[in-house]
Amino acid sequence: MSGGFTIVTYVNPLPMGQTPPAGSGTGNASTPPILGFLKGHPKALGTVQIMIGVVTFLFGIVLAVHWYIPASVISGIVYWGSPIYIIAGSLSVAAEPKLHPCVVKGSLGMNVVSIIVSATAIIILVIDCFVQLLHEDSSREVTMVKIGISGVLAVLSLLQFIISICISVFACKATCCTEPMVPVVTIAHPAHVSPQVINGDMGSPPAYSNEESQPSN
Repeated sequence: MSGGFTIVTYVNPLPMGQTPPAGSGTGNASTPPILGFLKGHPKALGTVQIMIGVVTFLFGIVLAVHWYIPASVISGIVYWGSPIYIIAGSLSVAAEPKLHPCVVKGSLGMNVVSIIVSATAIIILVIDCFVQLLHEDSSREVTMVKIGISGVLAVLSLLQFIISICISVFACKATCCTEPMVPVVTIAHPAHVSPQVINGDMGSPPAYSNEESQPSN
């Protein structure tokens, strides 16, 4: 309103995509911590996790088509580990456009599980490589192929381990450091208001005359 002031009420921190109104004196408002999750590029890393899960499952099928079954196939780490990688990657991809705290926390939880699974897979696959080197097989070429596959799966598991740690760090910072939503009331455009009005000094009322105005002819 003209010659007065406007009271603006909003929530601090502001939701993503909203900015405080001009003149509200909130230029020093901090960025919501959940936006820090985007610095980890979760969509790109999540896509890599999905691909690792698919390739791990397919290589696990190849390892099982021989009479000597390696420990990675017996334990099933290449089968039940793959869905965990895919779910963790899918949540990371979904968390970037939505950027909802629940989705980010879900991505954090699944990536923590992925860290444990991938670390276990690395140990089992490395043991597989050494065991197959010592194992006497009638077909040495088949043995070398299976050692190569186990080595590739170990490298993919290491990559999954590193990616899961990176996403978990950014997700933890985004969810554990979230500021409480505190209502803030600010006065916009205070320059239109006289300091005396703000202090309650409205001044003396204007003087009134008892003379009656005569109608003009």
